[in-house]
Amino acid sequence: MITTSGKLRMTDNCITSSSQNKDEATFIIKYDDKSYTEMHKDFCLDAVITERRFNSSPEILTFLNNHPECANMSINQICLKAGGVDLLKRIICFEHTRAEMDTRMEAILNKHTFIYPELFPISSTS
Repeated sequence: MITTSGKLRMTDNCITSSSQNKDEATFIIKYDDKSYTEMHKDFCLDAVITERRFNSSPEILTFLNNHPECANMSINQICLKAGGVDLLKRIICFEHTRAEMDTRMEAILNKHTFIYPELFPISSTS
């Protein structure tokens, strides 16, 4: 995910590969556009819930009041420092991501162009 003013957007730049040269592939296995869009929507919905849980957690608020130097850390880092894996599990939401069972993949010819559309954050009311 790429952040823009604290917002999440998804592009091909988010793709990681173990290959040193991405141009060598003849075919690319990718999520179809509908699956990609649905996965992004689910991720955004889970991110909204995670942020809400994080911001309303008494443990997090107490920790950040006592450790203001940690305020710029990621949610994951703060949760681990404040309460370990148990707190992290209570804060991070995978409700929508886990429920998605209908993702499909397809093989496309590598034409050395972007393979996914750029997606921007959805509103929390969607």
